[in-house]
Amino acid sequence: MALSEKLTLPLEEIKKLYENGQSTVTIARTFRVGTTTINRRLSAEGIQLRKANDPRAQEEKLRLFWSKVDKNGPIPTHYPELGPCWIWTGALARGGYGKFRNGTKTVRAHRFAYELEHGPIDRDIFGEEVHIMHLCDNPPCVRGSHLSKGMQSENIADMVVKGRSARKLIL
Repeated sequence: MALSEKLTLPLEEIKKLYENGQSTVTIARTFRVGTTTINRRLSAEGIQLRKANDPRAQEEKLRLFWSKVDKNGPIPTHYPELGPCWIWTGALARGGYGKFRNGTKTVRAHRFAYELEHGPIDRDIFGEEVHIMHLCDNPPCVRGSHLSKGMQSENIADMVVKGRSARKLIL
């Protein structure tokens, strides 16, 4: 967008969106400008910018997250009692796992979903991140009841037992 177009952004519309709880990131995407441009315009109007822990910012984050979830995913054939997967339709990381912008950092969508349902993810006794395993074996699934905590060794053992490893289980 050219500089002259940035200067003619509809300020009243921007203010209304912001006052109705939209984040500056969402507004910037709507008008195809940088977040800094929106922040400066709002600040120039004397509008106090919300902090990341503001309840409206949290609501917006959740709204954005759930807008990228399709709750009509496949039912795992090996574990049908789990019910349908909730498929992440947003950006994907390597391995097919969803990724989500949580404030200033990008997180795995299934880890974010796990924390929503089960609370914060602990670290192990060595300070390493605990793995979040998919009971459904579907990497883009973000349904909390399909996710469980586990150590890397448990995750690898599960992968080998289910035949998803390059190495085959030898008994």
